[in-house]
Amino acid sequence: AVLGMGITRDWEKKTITISQGGFARKFLKDFGFAVESGRRVDSPLPSGCKLGKYDGEASTESIEWFRRFAGCLQWLCISTRPDLS
Repeated sequence: AVLGMGITRDWEKKTITISQGGFARKFLKDFGFAVESGRRVDSPLPSGCKLGKYDGEASTESIEWFRRFAGCLQWLCISTRPDLS
C-alpha cells in the first residue's frame, strides 16, 4: 500500500487498479460511521430528524473533529474517489 492506497496490476488485462478500501473503512470507523458487514447506512441521522440554525458557538473539540473529517474526505475525493465530491 502506498499512502493508504492498494495498487493492483493485472498483466493479462493490462490494467492498474488503485483502491482505498482500507483507508475508507478506517475513516468511517474512526468517525463513528462504521458499516457492519453487509449493512449499508445512508445517513447517521435518524429518519425524520429536523435541523435548525445553531445560535451558539462550536467547541474546540467539534471544530477539530470537523476539520479532521473534512480532510480525510477530501483525501478520498482527490486521490481515488472523485465521485464523492
